[in-house]
Amino acid sequence: NITDVKNGDYQKVEDEIALLKELCGDKVLKVIIETCYLTEEEKKQSSTNSQYTPYTRDRKAFENDDTNTYTQTVMVYMVGSDLESSYGNASIDLSEMVAAQPDIENNNVVVFTGGASEWKLDSISGDDSCLLELGKDDFYVKETLDACNMGSADSLSNFVTYCLNEYDTDKYSLILWNHGAGPVMGFGVDENYKDILTLPELQSALESSVGESGKKLEWIGFDACLMNSLEVADILAPYSNYLIASQETEPGWGWNYSFLSKLSEPGMNGAGMGKEIIDAYM
Repeated sequence: NITDVKNGDYQKVEDEIALLKELCGDKVLKVIIETCYLTEEEKKQSSTNSQYTPYTRDRKAFENDDTNTYTQTVMVYMVGSDLESSYGNASIDLSEMVAAQPDIENNNVVVFTGGASEWKLDSISGDDSCLLELGKDDFYVKETLDACNMGSADSLSNFVTYCLNEYDTDKYSLILWNHGAGPVMGFGVDENYKDILTLPELQSALESSVGESGKKLEWIGFDACLMNSLEVADILAPYSNYLIASQETEPGWGWNYSFLSKLSEPGMNGAGMGKEIIDAYM
């Protein structure tokens, strides 16, 4: 209640937040204080009079002491859209994955393509959906399927279910590649079907694939704009140990996929891979 803050009744504000948190249970509670309505003096007073201990980042919470080596399957759900048909950005990222030369003897990089009217690579058609697997020197087409709506929960669910059943590895991860529109709109604009995956559809897709398999993903990454939010994290938490995403916009070409070269190094759990992805991107 901004009026209580302006009146200096901080205890009432804190009691109200505590009550809301109790009602939320184990759900995420997001509290926003519209400080634009406060004077500079009121901002200072509200921060110094709070009885709550402010959050401070504990470096140890972000340290990764995992030294194990894992076999991994990286799934890439690549909705091409205009990012590919107009600019060829998906094809650029596929080339980056090849150039990274990951250890494919012990790991799998599997890509499901669709959602673009045209692809710059000759091996991929806008009229089909393709299942690609990374080989020693390049991707090869493992299967060509009838074009499907990449904005459909079933399309994502079928791809993830296939990979979980086909590849036996220690860890599994999922990259969602395309436009991101945040928690309100969702992810993945299929320009052929004019559709997008909403958060409820994303949850449905993961529940019918990851949830039913019992194999929780190590990490889910959005190579997309605006997908790092509490709402997205809350949806994905039952299906993945880590979320790697940006709350800001990304350039059209997105991530730098050189991080795939690190798959077989020690400590490449979700925390380790997250650091490698961010370092490569920055």
